[in-house]
Amino acid sequence: MLDNTLGLGTGDIVAAGLLNLSNATGVLYNSISDAGKVALDASDVVLAGNNSHFAGTFDIDNDSTLTASSAQQLGTSAIQNAGKFVLNTHENWSLENGVTGSGSVVKNGSGNVTLSDSAQWTGATDINAGGLTLGSADNAFTLASHQVNIGKDGRLSGFGGVAGNMANQGTLLIGDDVSAARRAASSPVSFTVGGNLTNSGDIWTGSKGKDAGNQLVVNGNYQGDGGHLHLNTALNDDNSVHG
Repeated sequence: MLDNTLGLGTGDIVAAGLLNLSNATGVLYNSISDAGKVALDASDVVLAGNNSHFAGTFDIDNDSTLTASSAQQLGTSAIQNAGKFVLNTHENWSLENGVTGSGSVVKNGSGNVTLSDSAQWTGATDINAGGLTLGSADNAFTLASHQVNIGKDGRLSGFGGVAGNMANQGTLLIGDDVSAARRAASSPVSFTVGGNLTNSGDIWTGSKGKDAGNQLVVNGNYQGDGGHLHLNTALNDDNSVHG
């Protein structure tokens, strides 16, 4: 058990069993390998080492925070999150790790992180800055998060949808978070909000020059709160195509 992130210096850690960080705060510079468990107990730990060879588990208890800024810091590990898992990055990368639990996931930093269907947490998702992208056109999925909050400097894009409620103060893009030209060339996309959607930011269902066809489905209530809903719409009747 360690109560100091510098307790093992900066050397490599072979975690074949249990590494317990208890009441530890700071940066963990060590590179971790093997397939054991790194458990955080009342700790606030920032990963900084190259953990590409770690295939174990990061276990975050309900009073702990784990922060990562790149894919290599997580290796192929699983993240069991009952506390807070922070993605703080200014780069664009994909999170392929399995992430489960009722803890919150926070996105900070200007970079964009693309999630796969291994992202299965049910806790809140807070996008304070930069972006999260859900899946791809070929691999749409529904994020199980019960509440997604998009801050003024945050954006959410992607395919599939979210299971719970959404409060948008930033930007919601249906489909790719890419250039307008690529969005215009993409096939129609459907995105579903399983609960209520409150919008005080911007929602883009299409893009300039794109034919109507994208769909935003809100299973609960939609409430506009000074926000904007940008549509490409073929006006006709109740059966019109909206995008």
